[in-house]
Amino acid sequence: MVAFVLRRLAIAVPVILGILLIAFCFVHLLPGSPIQMLINPNDLSGPDSAKYLASLRAELGLNKPLPIQWLDWMGQLLKGNLGYSYQQQVPVTSLIGQRIGATVLLSVTALLLALAIAIPLGVVAALKQRSGFDYASVGLSMFAISIPIFFLGLMAIYVFSLRLGWLPPGGISTLGVAGSFSDTVRHLALPACVLSAVLVGPYVRYVRQSMLEVLGMDYIRTAIAKGAPRMRVVFRHALRNALIPLTTVLAIQIPALLAGTLVIETVFAWPGLGLLVYDAISNRDYPIILAVVMLSAALVVLFNLIADVVAAVLDPRIRL
Repeated sequence: MVAFVLRRLAIAVPVILGILLIAFCFVHLLPGSPIQMLINPNDLSGPDSAKYLASLRAELGLNKPLPIQWLDWMGQLLKGNLGYSYQQQVPVTSLIGQRIGATVLLSVTALLLALAIAIPLGVVAALKQRSGFDYASVGLSMFAISIPIFFLGLMAIYVFSLRLGWLPPGGISTLGVAGSFSDTVRHLALPACVLSAVLVGPYVRYVRQSMLEVLGMDYIRTAIAKGAPRMRVVFRHALRNALIPLTTVLAIQIPALLAGTLVIETVFAWPGLGLLVYDAISNRDYPIILAVVMLSAALVVLFNLIADVVAAVLDPRIRL
């Protein structure tokens, strides 16, 4: 198992370096400039405007050739320094530290809720193949996959906040009120449910298809033919092997939740990493964008490694 993990880590290092290099180049090729977001247009009317712009570019290190900027950034990254926000003039690590808790809370809640719904639905749909329940679950999953997440979020705000008044439309706490667990849960309910609704669709399809494949295997049919209780065979043997493909999907989608939370956090004004990245893109705040890309890449590699280890534990043949 140790050699298996080391091989995966050896592959991960060049992958992360390649992602960071591509992200660095593309971020610096974005239209617009951080300088334009920092300066007051009135400051460009004086005779020293060119000198002022040059000094500002030198202060941010944007006057150097792009390869030198890349080497400087990687050098600071190896020291654990993610740089300073151009707009807020504070360390990027502190900004991420302030926001990551809200994003983790939203993502984990939505993921657990989606799995709690999708796994039973997928198993029952597979056991009742071609039944009304099966067709209904597939239809609902297709609907959840097809509907845009921002539209679903806006509809949820309109129905549950504006029309019914059951839940707050945004934020993480009520303004002017001391934060409490119940208040956070009320603010978390809408964005978590909307995000989980988008996740449930593909998870139901993955579990259903994987269960159908496992239930059709010889060892499952043999166990049932020998008189083993059907539910015991389904949940003790079939479900365990059917969840292996889902672990791979989760490994890919857990870091991708950052993309989903970017939209959800913007719609619901949820103060997490998604909203931070949205503001950073709007302001061309390169250090924040690159730091979040690096975090996403590291999470992709980490969760893929976890998925490989879990799959190897569930099915020892994978190690070979």
